[in-house]
Amino acid sequence: MTTLTFRRVESVTLDEMAFLSLPHAIYPPEYWTEDASEIQTLIAGTHPLSSRHEFEAWVAYKGDEIVLRAALTWPHADDTCVYLGYFESLYNDFELFQAFMNHLDQVAKSRGAQRMIGPIQASFWVSYRMLLSGYEDTPFTGEPYNPPYYPVLWEAVGFELTERYLSNFFKRIEAVGPHQRLSKRYQQFLDKGLTFKDAKAKEWEAILPQVYQLLSELYKGFPLFEAITYVEFKQIFKDYQQILDFTMVKLAYDQARLVGFVITVPDYGNLVYGSLNPLTLLRILRIRHKAERYTVMYLGVDEDYLGLGSALTHLIYQAIEKRSAYAVAGMIHHTKVTKNYLPDMQTKQHHYGIFERTLQ
Repeated sequence: MTTLTFRRVESVTLDEMAFLSLPHAIYPPEYWTEDASEIQTLIAGTHPLSSRHEFEAWVAYKGDEIVLRAALTWPHADDTCVYLGYFESLYNDFELFQAFMNHLDQVAKSRGAQRMIGPIQASFWVSYRMLLSGYEDTPFTGEPYNPPYYPVLWEAVGFELTERYLSNFFKRIEAVGPHQRLSKRYQQFLDKGLTFKDAKAKEWEAILPQVYQLLSELYKGFPLFEAITYVEFKQIFKDYQQILDFTMVKLAYDQARLVGFVITVPDYGNLVYGSLNPLTLLRILRIRHKAERYTVMYLGVDEDYLGLGSALTHLIYQAIEKRSAYAVAGMIHHTKVTKNYLPDMQTKQHHYGIFERTLQ
């Protein structure tokens, strides 16, 4: 049996460097989808959400070679579970993986955990989900990526798929006129007195608290959701403004109250992860000006305004049509009606999952 050495990762150490570098040994550069600086704040305990959990990063060495890594997060909101995230395995090797999981199980249970859920990178608000299909495509902005053998390894040690998500990819939206069902719904809400507007950069600070309130209310029924404060929310999304094309952020108001929004971002691929050098920043600015593809990241509607999502989608449809671009509706929970938007224009789907297992 192969002997592995397990080490808990401490901040500013060689183990931390190994933890951060392992994805570079597994994926080509265009598939790197994590922010190393964010991971460093989690390890150091300085992340905006660090007070809400206990976080431990672990590495496994085979001789001098790092072959596996993962992070365990014990959320204070639920002391019966532990999150497994930031998982990477250099090899499709069940024996190595099982040895690593046996060690992580013991660590998890030592803090009282009874269930292990993942992949969750520390929190619902950081990132989660495992890719289950679409491995042939480079990830769009915000999409997770992993080799196809990861779900196989996880299920082999007893993980069961408990939550499913999907992304819908749409063909290029060109000048073919309005989509009748969407435009009809939009007109219905205009007739009811609702107003629609684009977000403005100079108004974003004033809009963000309203977005936070509506998003928190809408997401509270989602799997793994954890309520956070506005201060925490603002810290997590503080850099988001740099990548927004505000003409692609649509807001719906009933008098002065925000009752719906859709946030669509240009698809930057993985350019937005990590520090921005001048060349990367220039590429981002060019894509922000006119992207080849746009990703619907957040669509939120007050529950009293049934159908408003379609009206907001009408506005995004029009905006993308003007740009003659492609679109992706990203990572929708399989129970949500938004997965059925524009079925006649869908070209393919990617699927994702959350897994859970009982700790024996």
